[in-house]
Amino acid sequence: MHRIALVGSSGGNLHRLGGADPAQLIRSVRDQLGRAGIELGHVCFVSADASMDAAGGTVTGSLWQLRNGVPQVVRAGPLGEVNAAAEHADRDIATAIAAGEVDGVILISADPAGVNRATVSAAADHGLPAAGSGGSSVAAAEARGVHFVSASGTTGTTNHTRAISYTAGFARQWSLRYRAVDLPRTPGELWRRYDPRPVLVDALPAVLAIALVLGLSTLLGPDLHHRATTLLVPLVAVVIAVTASTRTSGVGQAGLVAGVVGGFVAQDTGLLGALLTGFLAGTLADVLVTSTLRWRWPATGANITGSGLAGLVAGLPVRALLGVHGHDLDVFLTGLLTRAVAHAGIPLGALLGLLMWPFVLRGLYHSVILPLMVVEFAARGTSFLAAADMMTLVVVSAGIAVSSILLPYRPGDRGPARRTLFVNALFGTYVEGSYPAVTRSRGYRLLTMACAAVGGAAVGAVGGTGVVYIPVPLLPLSGHPTLGLTWAVLATFALTTLAFLVANVTTRRMPPAPPPA
Repeated sequence: MHRIALVGSSGGNLHRLGGADPAQLIRSVRDQLGRAGIELGHVCFVSADASMDAAGGTVTGSLWQLRNGVPQVVRAGPLGEVNAAAEHADRDIATAIAAGEVDGVILISADPAGVNRATVSAAADHGLPAAGSGGSSVAAAEARGVHFVSASGTTGTTNHTRAISYTAGFARQWSLRYRAVDLPRTPGELWRRYDPRPVLVDALPAVLAIALVLGLSTLLGPDLHHRATTLLVPLVAVVIAVTASTRTSGVGQAGLVAGVVGGFVAQDTGLLGALLTGFLAGTLADVLVTSTLRWRWPATGANITGSGLAGLVAGLPVRALLGVHGHDLDVFLTGLLTRAVAHAGIPLGALLGLLMWPFVLRGLYHSVILPLMVVEFAARGTSFLAAADMMTLVVVSAGIAVSSILLPYRPGDRGPARRTLFVNALFGTYVEGSYPAVTRSRGYRLLTMACAAVGGAAVGAVGGTGVVYIPVPLLPLSGHPTLGLTWAVLATFALTTLAFLVANVTTRRMPPAPPPA
């Protein structure tokens, strides 16, 4: 197995582009080298607490080396003292090169005339192939006779793409098989990579923040609400495209940037267009970054091509094919749901209530309910499913918790119930806290489903829409209609509390009586 030595520093421009995180930089290099069957054997990396371009006499730093294959700080303090320790470590690497224990070197913003002169001289004398970044340091090393198989400046690169560039150079030099990213090989792997459900769930936090702002903007008047809708609703598509791109891509920030660019280009194409753009942008980012590096492009050019260009190439055809019709599809689907609620809101809400707890208990909630919510949010910024979710899960859970506080099934139930109620009420989550009560018996499970069905029917009766994962008091304020949702919350909460109080009293377990004296 070929062994590599890495020497260098956090540099000037590099400090702002990943050099300030030496552990992540070294791990990226180690992991990519490992993909090609190359071992990272030695590290001598100086990390300064400021850019070397403006480093003064008071700047501190740290020396990073490998310990049992893990990057660790071995010396920290004033930069001058750290550099002195680094020179000693650099001479040790030069000795290893002379002994034939090193087959190649990576120079990252190195100092060929100073701290790293021993390694650079040894690499030149023994004809070792080198890879590196940092324009001035690479040029200085080349002037001393070092042969580079991959070299680039730092601007426009990341730790991840630089690591791919270094490894691709060594793989070419030694005719090694190297795949920077894992491509799907079976239908199962293909589906796991392009499954839209985890994308929609991952995008949900940002989507909910947008939905909450839109909901609260209705309190500020129709003009401000319209302006907020015009500004924020298109961002839902961008968020989904970015999430799809980053989940698909294996080239780090290049895939993220590709998703941002593609998402903005295709932001009027609806949920389907956002998903297609994100998946395509992430895939193109992988293909373009790895291909251009294989063609011996510098890492800067490869990163720019694999981010900005990948996003444009992904977004433009999707926009040309779908145009605004993709958004029309979202509107059509949500329109079907709206009409269903208008004509059969009570039975539809009751059915949702009956299904919610079984879905949660069987692990189907995140793969079925949450993605459908995002479809609603993408089309109109609010969701009937979200209001039903809050009513049938969170409000019901809060009612169960209150009953356990007032008349617990077991005396020890009060403490966990207080925490459950607190999180339910203030954060709109942690219905798991009620699992022990819900799953206590078949009767309790049926009682939970019945209370949830009533809550869902109440939402359907008023045609409510809202946002999930928010404080329960904010549901009526951020949703619609305010009075209707307020009534539904109070009714569902009161019914659940009363029902579980009766159940606890009739089935509760009292502590055993002390034995007679």
